[in-house]
Amino acid sequence: MKSLRSLLFVLPAAAVHCFGQCNPHPLRPSMLPPCPTIADQLSKAMDASAEFKKDVGVLNSQTGDARSRFWKLFPNGPGIDAAEADFLKMLSNKDMYYLMFSLPEGVSGRTAMMPNVIGMDLSTTSQDLSSFPKNVDGGIRPYAFPMFVQWVNALRRSEGRDKDRLMATPLLIAKAVQDSSNWRRAYEDARNWAEFTSSGLDISKHLTPQAYLLNQMEGHVSLALAAAKPADLPDPAAATRDLYSLFVKMFGEKDVLAAAAAVLHTPKNSVGGLAKRADVEVGLFVSAPSPNPYMLFLTEVTKSSPHNYAVALCIDPYALLGGQATTTFNTKEQWAKAFSVYTQFAAKYGEATVLAAAARLKDVPKGSDGPRGDPQARSTLSWFTSLLTDPKLVIPEVGRFLAGSYDPRWIGNMVEVRGTVSRVDVAKGKHPEWATIHFKESRDDRLTGFTPNSDMLREGYGENFERLIGKPVAI
Repeated sequence: MKSLRSLLFVLPAAAVHCFGQCNPHPLRPSMLPPCPTIADQLSKAMDASAEFKKDVGVLNSQTGDARSRFWKLFPNGPGIDAAEADFLKMLSNKDMYYLMFSLPEGVSGRTAMMPNVIGMDLSTTSQDLSSFPKNVDGGIRPYAFPMFVQWVNALRRSEGRDKDRLMATPLLIAKAVQDSSNWRRAYEDARNWAEFTSSGLDISKHLTPQAYLLNQMEGHVSLALAAAKPADLPDPAAATRDLYSLFVKMFGEKDVLAAAAAVLHTPKNSVGGLAKRADVEVGLFVSAPSPNPYMLFLTEVTKSSPHNYAVALCIDPYALLGGQATTTFNTKEQWAKAFSVYTQFAAKYGEATVLAAAARLKDVPKGSDGPRGDPQARSTLSWFTSLLTDPKLVIPEVGRFLAGSYDPRWIGNMVEVRGTVSRVDVAKGKHPEWATIHFKESRDDRLTGFTPNSDMLREGYGENFERLIGKPVAI
């Protein structure tokens, strides 16, 4: 680590040396030594790059070996304590490596990208150069990266550096080494959880549903607490337990543990996310399928009963706007406020009326705003409050059909059509570039789907829509 740490200071010093006193005219005899040529500097840079790659290779090897030894002994093999201490030491070394480059100008600053430049080769692209480096141990784990950024930002704010690209002092790395704040704890907890969930173990054999949920929640809760930029975070584990206790109070321990168990046993990908994205519907909030296990938990627990769904419907709708939903769902105060509103509704209209209204809405197919079958596109909240005063109100339903059964009588009605995508055509050169979705079941293209958002389709399903072809979809 010593040689890697010194690179930050050796490379700038070498660059300055070339401007010292030397003879810039090699054909004119002088007592001064000849100035370094471009070839000399290039050679030195290549030598430094080779040494850098060598040191990075050593760190990668040591980290990989420590990780492998620990997980082979997990959970209680002989020598597990020593293996754990060694593994944690290597993870700390890895953190210090990335902090060295991130602290001077922030995670998006030029110095943070230096490892990409120093270690680049012929396969390096411009995108690789501008991305946060991953040359040591594949980078910071995705689950932990947001809290790493927050830790870096908190350290930089302690020197008055509120924005990236503002240079901090070299002493900041020494402060980071000795830092004992909850910013560091929150990051290290997230880092360790990310290591566990990406270990390749069947984590359901080693955790209770409660332990899984608390650990999975903590990183999200910490990130929500970080939004206010306090001098130090509240204790992240304690804040998470407080939110969990509120869930038990609002939704009932049985439903909370059932939802947590369902998520724990849902297949995961290599980094602990859901192997298959799951639909998200938490009260008023409906979004595209997500790989986030916590969002699956919230969906499961809030739809497990009319009572729980009604509580979720009482979340402040303004707290879900402008990308605030993630923070809202991880904030105890927002959930406590929703539970208070639910209690007020129950007192005003009677709990039986509130539960009956929630029960009628809970399983109705919804879009991003409200029930899909509503030609007036009223919001779910509007329907909920209307049902409280008029329980006999009829909720429009969506007709569900197959693409091959097209009937002209569908015109003017809200219907859901399912079919298998055979191809997608894009109107090139037009604005917007409309995409036409063709269905295998629709003979002679009697029914096709259209969207002006072909760019969004590409983002989700590939440049040539390859991940959409042959898949069943509903429109």
